[in-house]
Amino acid sequence: KRAHGCTYIKTQPANGEKIKGKSFVKRESVTSEHYLNHLQGIEPTLGIIPIRDDNKCIWGCIDVDDFKLDYEEVLKKIRKLSLPLIMCRSKSGCAHILLFTTKFIPAEEMQFVLKSFAAKLGLADKLDRIFPMQTEFKQGGTGSWVNMPYFNHEEGTRYAYKDNFEAADIEEFFALHKKYAQDNLDKYLVDEEEPVKEKKINNKKVKKPAYMPCMSNCMEDNNGKIPKGLR
Repeated sequence: KRAHGCTYIKTQPANGEKIKGKSFVKRESVTSEHYLNHLQGIEPTLGIIPIRDDNKCIWGCIDVDDFKLDYEEVLKKIRKLSLPLIMCRSKSGCAHILLFTTKFIPAEEMQFVLKSFAAKLGLADKLDRIFPMQTEFKQGGTGSWVNMPYFNHEEGTRYAYKDNFEAADIEEFFALHKKYAQDNLDKYLVDEEEPVKEKKINNKKVKKPAYMPCMSNCMEDNNGKIPKGLR
């Protein structure tokens, strides 16, 4: 109720370039008219702040701005790992990867789980930011906002992807929400470590160390090694 984001698009980008426009925060409550204008393609586009005054949220977003990524492969990995995420095409042509719950939960939990998911997907070093960016609402502040999907929903390009990577219309988006929204995130809140493996050297058992998910993903993609020059 405290504020929302607004964006006016100045120029459409060439391939591999960011959209140029004017973005700002408007300190007024968002209304149904704002949502309707957004869906009908009437600028400014609408940006929503996920965190409420009680430090809770009902959705979060992994914002990825990497033009070199194969987003179809990212979606395949999401489904392979059975992560309850919905991937949308962002205004820049990259991705907003959304996580929904059916009830409001602490923003701290949403942020923690999304950081964990980003690591599992190998996106920890490719993402722009994770929303909610704040886990505690500060009096007098607004919080950080992210542009909503489905601007000009009938002809626009900010749609969700169905599991086969085809564009989902807005009714199909709600079907995806029904399929993937979680009652809570309890099962994802436990710090996960890979099981410790043992190998024998000269008849002695030596334990292999457990790695962070982002390291494991990197090693899995590079024959068990961290490529030279990468941390």
